[in-house]
Amino acid sequence: MDEAQFWDLVDSAHREAGLDVARKVAALKTRLAALSLDELREFCAIWDRTMNRAYDWKLWAAAYVIHGGCSDDSFSDFRATVISLGRATFEAALRDPDTLLEVARAAGGELCEEDLNYVPSDVWGARTGGESRPSSVPHQEEPHGEDWGTDDLPRIVPKLWKAFGS
Repeated sequence: MDEAQFWDLVDSAHREAGLDVARKVAALKTRLAALSLDELREFCAIWDRTMNRAYDWKLWAAAYVIHGGCSDDSFSDFRATVISLGRATFEAALRDPDTLLEVARAAGGELCEEDLNYVPSDVWGARTGGESRPSSVPHQEEPHGEDWGTDDLPRIVPKLWKAFGS
């Protein structure tokens, strides 16, 4: 399992399910259940690295504006949801979180889906008889980039602010 294969799995689940979270969770679980344990272990490691990449202050600003606030736990769910939207959307959101505007509107302002965050762990547990999934990737301690205050949000994510925050 490499990063291209990781994104192929995520992208195909997103194409199949769109923004329907229950369908997407099922689609991802089906795809992951077909992997060998070694492939699943590597998928989990890539998932963790991708979650760390998304641990970014600008992306957190987007989550905060879209949802009218965003705790650390909710931001974890938000990052999992953004990953589940596929590679192109994920990479665009890292460069410019305002690119999430249309998908946030289409999702009714709900881009914080806890169930998506648990897919790798759920599949690992199902495959191993309930074992906790391995994590070879340490959690990113601090978000990338510069911290912000609420007064900074219109500058950081102006399109999202106009749609959801003002």
